[in-house]
Amino acid sequence: MIKVLEKATVPLSVGEISKILNDNQKKISKDINKMLQYNEILFVEIDKDIALIKYKCKHRMRLYFVDGSC
Repeated sequence: MIKVLEKATVPLSVGEISKILNDNQKKISKDINKMLQYNEILFVEIDKDIALIKYKCKHRMRLYFVDGSC
């Protein structure tokens, strides 16, 4: 998963990461939480208005990236 985030030119959502890896979103989410604990990845949070437009999500969202990759 780190390699996917390193290659990304923009921060990615859990859904985008799970599509790229063809894996379960819940598993990806757990892995992301562990990586956040150990400061292996970073995130930016977008508000609900942007999330609704871009991701059709009614809540604020976190988008993940590796420092220096985006």
